[in-house]
Amino acid sequence: MALEQAMRELLAHEALWDELRCPRVITGTEGRALRDRRVILAGPWMGELGVSLIRWIPYLRALHRDDPEAYLIAGGYAYCARPYLDFCDEYWVLPDEIRACFLNRDTSFNYGVFHGMCGNSRYAEHENSKGWPLSTDVHTRIAEAWLQAAAARGPTPSRMVADMGEEREFALLSSSPAARDRARALFARAKLNVDNGCVLFLPRLRQLQGKLRSWPTAVYLNAISALAHELPVPVVVLGSREHEGDLTEIGQISPRVIDTMGEGFDVQLAFWEVGSAGIGPPSGGLVPGYLTKTPLVHWYKPGLFPMRHGQPWNVSCEPDYAVFGIRSEWIEIGEDGAGIAEMARIAQRGMVAKSPSPTPGT
Repeated sequence: MALEQAMRELLAHEALWDELRCPRVITGTEGRALRDRRVILAGPWMGELGVSLIRWIPYLRALHRDDPEAYLIAGGYAYCARPYLDFCDEYWVLPDEIRACFLNRDTSFNYGVFHGMCGNSRYAEHENSKGWPLSTDVHTRIAEAWLQAAAARGPTPSRMVADMGEEREFALLSSSPAARDRARALFARAKLNVDNGCVLFLPRLRQLQGKLRSWPTAVYLNAISALAHELPVPVVVLGSREHEGDLTEIGQISPRVIDTMGEGFDVQLAFWEVGSAGIGPPSGGLVPGYLTKTPLVHWYKPGLFPMRHGQPWNVSCEPDYAVFGIRSEWIEIGEDGAGIAEMARIAQRGMVAKSPSPTPGT
């Protein structure tokens, strides 16, 4: 099978494993020296961005809160490094070849790594992953390479973190100055004023799993067009070309549509900071709305309300909504696009200044 062959090729890619033994390091903003500190090695996180933002990263923040003197090393893909850098000392970057191989294909990579090697007792293969045996081999190779990298730095890590505990320490997200400059440049290129804000739209084009929360391409394009026509602010399209699909027609819809699919998470976060609503199917790509206090408008299919952890999706998310102090509305959108006009009206009603609320975790 194609996935199995891709894994075999990855395992045979010796240059990649050499790179992992000497990973690219992004230094945290505190810039602390390693010295003789205890070292915590966490991750690398290889799965869904949304889960990392409200589960994994808050857990690591709690570890840092409880042991602030420890030297904390986290890891994952380069595109999502930004949320780690204000509290981690180092962020080790995984090669993009790994992300390209597994993204949206093997659900055993949804929730981190080090499962077998480091004793993640709560890890279980997703029923749709078909238990790919080679994924364990890849996990182990990554773990071995990064343990070698850690040993080469000096002290052996005093703690390995692969499984998520229950502790959480939440913090609102903020983009980097460079990302905000890039967002302003994209507004200017479209002859739009950043001070007027925007709405954010996430198309979800997943073919191998999650069809219940995916719509045909034409429906997404019609929704973007309706929002651009009805709303007084531009529409910013989120996601990534690898994950959400290459909607090449986006740029032809309206000059008031800004396509950020080729941008990284940090730049998209800069748009969330000035956004007045996030719109789309329930997905991890809308989770930044929680951490920027942005109201959300979720889609669902008529008669097919999505379930999550055995509950209707909106019910299962209520604790998150309460913690982060955001508003959320749900609307039926049919496979034929029925409901798009009502969606635009709901989005317009939701376009108000973000109301202040307590910082999560306080």
